[in-house]
This record gives sequence, structure tokens and C-alpha cells, in this order.
Amino acid sequence: MAPSVRAAVAADLAAVLCLYRQLYTERELAETSRVRAAWAATLTTPGRLVLVAETSARLIGTVDLTVLSNVARGGDPYLLVENVVVDEWHRRSGVGALLLDAARRHGRENGCYKLQLSAEEYIGLFGAIEHVHTDDRELIERHLAPLPGPVLDLGCGPGQLTGYLHSLGVEVTGIDPVPEFIEHARATHPGARFEVGSMLELDRPAGSIAGILAWFSLIHLEPALVDDVLATIRRVMRPGGVLVAGFFDGAAVEPFAHKVITAHRWPIDEMARRLVLAGFVVTERLQRARAGESRSSAAVVATAV
Repeated sequence: MAPSVRAAVAADLAAVLCLYRQLYTERELAETSRVRAAWAATLTTPGRLVLVAETSARLIGTVDLTVLSNVARGGDPYLLVENVVVDEWHRRSGVGALLLDAARRHGRENGCYKLQLSAEEYIGLFGAIEHVHTDDRELIERHLAPLPGPVLDLGCGPGQLTGYLHSLGVEVTGIDPVPEFIEHARATHPGARFEVGSMLELDRPAGSIAGILAWFSLIHLEPALVDDVLATIRRVMRPGGVLVAGFFDGAAVEPFAHKVITAHRWPIDEMARRLVLAGFVVTERLQRARAGESRSSAAVVATAV
């Protein structure tokens, strides 16, 4: 039976606590009177919603949603996503994506301008190399593993692709602006190099880099900044250097609510055009519908000229 998603009810508490124990292994999560009261309050508080995924009458995942108002945006609502957990026997089977798709729908229905997922939640859901499609891994390995010289993984997140490239013998450094991601990456991939930093301020000498991976990181830039960032990437790369970039495909450059912060879709032709203007030649393209999601992904490989 395919899993389905519904709103949690009072009788789900015991099963939800079982899932939480898998997420928070260091905590004692007994069904006390205080916990039962908190659960009842959660289910009845305006703006709160707990979703559960189930199959054959058994809960296999859950997510906790809260609609909050941002005064700095005139009271516009955004959706806070917490306590995302999938049963250990059902991970990497699309249940997490199913829950997050339901969360995005809830956000749209409530007029939320973004979906905010904490670094801890993101790591738990997407921080393993197994979450990267095999076609994507093959593309990245084929173009970056053979390069002699330093490679940068810009916007490396929890470091799974940096660690993967390091395991292939690549002289790679992962760079991300989120300290929690870098802390996790250093602990999980102790042999690889990681730095807290940003592609907006890339501190490398001109012509010093053999390859760059920008895997679903350019999407978080405001479109007006992309040309400058691509020019900076080209400046630090040596002639013949290789850039591999992944992003969400779309009919137009447009924002959407992403798992962490607002992101933008990019038509593959437009991304290729921007790369040419920055001093690259596009040598390969990849487009694919993403299983369980309404949006598709794309990747381009480009050589510095």
C-alpha cells in the first residue's frame, strides 16, 4: 500500500513518540501527562498542524508545521517546519519528499512566502550521499574526479558531495555559509576540507581552481546576483577548468518556497546563456523530472575559456 499523508489526531500520540525517539535518541520521550497536554495543545493551537504519513494503518513519518508572521515583511506569513522524521525502515523511499510536498501545499494554502527548514532537519533528510541521484553522482564524478588540481564545492551544505569527491581522490574543499552545515560536514567527513564562506565572497587567487561544483546552490541567489557570481567563479578558474551546476528547471526565472530558504527556478537555456556571457562553453546538459515532486531538475557542465 502506497503511503498517504493526513493530519494527526489525538490517538496518534504513541506512534508519533515512537518516531520522535528515532530522531532524538538522546532524549527520554515517555507519554507523560505533560506530554499528553502538550500534544493536545499542539493539535488545537491555531496555525499549528502535525502531518503523519501512514501505510497499512501504521505511521511511518511525521512533520510539525507552524504558520508564523514576519513583522519585517508587514506581517506576511511563513511556514516553520520542524520534527521531520521518517521511520528507519522506510527512509530513502520517498516518504520524506511526500511529507515536504504536503508541507509546501499547506504553506501555499496559507499564503506563506517561504518554507523554513532548520539546518538540523535538512541534514537529517538530505545529508547523505544516498540522497543524490545516481545519474547526478555519475555526472559529477565523470567531470570532476579526473581533474588535476583543487576543486571547490560551493554551497556544499552538509558536505555529502564534498565527502564523495574526496573519497574519489579529488583535492576538494567544501564551502558553505551555514556554520551548522560545516560543523556536521567536518564531523562526518573528517578527511575532507571544509570552510565557512560564501560564493559571493570567493577568496581564491585568479586562475587557481581546476573545477567547481555548484550543486543546487546558485538557486538561492537573487537572479540579479547570478551574473556577478558566475564572473567570480570564472575569475578563480584556470582556462579549461570545469564547472558542474545543478538547479531546478522551469519555464521562467521565478522564485518558489524551498526547503531552507527561497529559491529560484532557471530555464536551462537561460542558465546556459548566462554561463556563456561569463566566459564558459557549455559542454553537457541534463534534465530530469524529480520522482515524487512537481518540479524538474537540470544540470549543466561548462568549461572555462
